[in-house]
Amino acid sequence: MAGLRERKKAETRRRISDIATRLFLERGYANVTVAEVAEAAGVSKMTVFNYFATKEDLLLDRQPENIEMLRDAVLNRGPGQSVSAALREWCQDMLAARHPMAAVGAGVTTFWHEVLSNQDLRNRALQQAEELGEALADVLVHAIPDDRWHAEAAARLLGATIGTVFTTAIKKQLSGVPVEQVRAEQIDVIDAAFDLLDGGLANYGA
Repeated sequence: MAGLRERKKAETRRRISDIATRLFLERGYANVTVAEVAEAAGVSKMTVFNYFATKEDLLLDRQPENIEMLRDAVLNRGPGQSVSAALREWCQDMLAARHPMAAVGAGVTTFWHEVLSNQDLRNRALQQAEELGEALADVLVHAIPDDRWHAEAAARLLGATIGTVFTTAIKKQLSGVPVEQVRAEQIDVIDAAFDLLDGGLANYGA
């Protein structure tokens, strides 16, 4: 019974977000109110805020899923596999599966143009990046016998690497590079970013 209830809640959350995203991209984020989203979704404004803490989260709605996927990638990595290798593989898997998290595909340009053109959305996107780093640090503390400082330092380096991978794809598409070209080039981008992380910067620029 609980499983069915959770599925229904997830479906409602997804439906509200899908409707909100459509309205935001059609009319502009600043031109759509939460009340209008609620009306279009057939729910109350209070119900919308029961599922989404802020208006920004209606568009940037995948944060819970992103955090859960990162946790799974770390906790379910293979025997003897490093966290870096597991997250490199995760980035490759997201790209191969054409998952929205990979930030390569139809609609990416429109979506990120809207995000980057609104300061509230930009701020929330940056805040979510911080949240991902904190979540990654939390899972590292539990997964690897280490102190909090090392976990946070590792999480920031890993998070910056992942962020660089996805930001590279977004910037290319915003500049007009065809989606399939970006997709093909991302394979090398992922490897280059994680190779730099794994090799360190001791000899960089020397």
